[in-house]
Amino acid sequence: AFTLRTGVRFEDVSVEGADFTSFMTGQPITGADLEYSEALVNFGGVYQLTDQLSIFGGYSEGFIVSDIGRIIRFIDFDFATGQPTDETDVGVLNPEAQVIENYEIGIRGNHDNLTWSLAGFLSESELGTTLDPVTLEVTRAPEEVWGYEIVLDYTISENLGFGGTYSYVKGRADFDDDGDFETFLPAARISPPKLTAYVDWDFLPGWTGRLQALYSESEDFFGNV
Repeated sequence: AFTLRTGVRFEDVSVEGADFTSFMTGQPITGADLEYSEALVNFGGVYQLTDQLSIFGGYSEGFIVSDIGRIIRFIDFDFATGQPTDETDVGVLNPEAQVIENYEIGIRGNHDNLTWSLAGFLSESELGTTLDPVTLEVTRAPEEVWGYEIVLDYTISENLGFGGTYSYVKGRADFDDDGDFETFLPAARISPPKLTAYVDWDFLPGWTGRLQALYSESEDFFGNV
């Protein structure tokens, strides 16, 4: 009744950075070769409650090398003061990679022609990457993202079926590093809740038509980002 899966993977990323001239100030920047590596683990399990109902959960780690190009592009410019800095060596900057911890738990069912699932998730990272849409400055800060998704599929006949999804995601960051996640992540990072629906029709052998709709809810706390 219980299935467990687990694994380990190792990621290694190398970035070669040549010397270049600063976009913001026009001064020469010394390039460098950057190296990133991380061992990542994942595990998950499914427990079959009945022939039609099961619960599942898991933990996984993600590894992202942040937008190095954007960080390096403005290496010698301080957006807070609007003035150039003395930093001209990419090797000293060495932007850290982002490790993301993902947790998921859910339930799913299969009843005759109906299949459905409900899953909730939480993602945490100590080095989240957020881009300011006005200054183009990259901010690294602890963040957490959470939400849930509902999936529904129903088969009417051999040639006809319909279904849909509803997803809800929210995220906050601790930009002042005081231990409180008080700032919502911007719309560039977090999409509003959305509802999708579809109808599939196998109208000829080898041919399938799909009518699909997407509705995105409005959000008012993102401001102009």
